[in-house]
Amino acid sequence: MLAVNTNEEPDVRTGGKPIPLTGQQMFCLQKWIVLKNEFSTGTVTISDVQVGSKYTLYRFNSTASLPSQPPFAPTAEYSVDFTASTNPFVWKDPTTFLSSSSVYYLAEAAK
Repeated sequence: MLAVNTNEEPDVRTGGKPIPLTGQQMFCLQKWIVLKNEFSTGTVTISDVQVGSKYTLYRFNSTASLPSQPPFAPTAEYSVDFTASTNPFVWKDPTTFLSSSSVYYLAEAAK
């Protein structure tokens, strides 16, 4: 499920200027999983976590930097380590991106 902070998105293909968006991306966490968020970032909701277990959430800013297998950290824009206090675990991503771009999330259990 993805909900963004506006119902209007400029058409950059016809000259509209991109705008920063925020929103919510929900996904299930397995051993590791690659996720594409095509419209926004903001609140990442990670389900199927073990309360008390440690995880790392990675954010990538292009498909070129998105790895197909570990290690994930070398090409990540940034990462966040967290201990799941609830299931699902919710994390507010403070970094927006333009409506004309994409970001990608990947989560894995800490090693």
